[in-house]
Amino acid sequence: MKKDVGKYGLLSGLALAILVAVTMPFEHHTNACWAMAFGYTIMVLSFLIVFVGVKHYRDTECGGSITFRRPLAVGVLITAGVLRRKQTLNLVNQFLQA
Repeated sequence: MKKDVGKYGLLSGLALAILVAVTMPFEHHTNACWAMAFGYTIMVLSFLIVFVGVKHYRDTECGGSITFRRPLAVGVLITAGVLRRKQTLNLVNQFLQA
């Protein structure tokens, strides 16, 4: 689980950072409509990477079936990604054991 979480968390964060870095120079040269379209595209791409990560975890670790708690925990860990990884792991482990 930790390998998948790390891989997809870094991939999601990297995609987000690259897209934000690419769009920042055009911040004052676009109108609000295009800015919203870019923003939503970035969010959808990040959410899609989290979805693919949870699906990969379901297929490889759980044999194709999964309950609600486990993918929720994996999704939270992927979203937390690199930020305070150890602290997030402890919180998720407490959640799963409850």
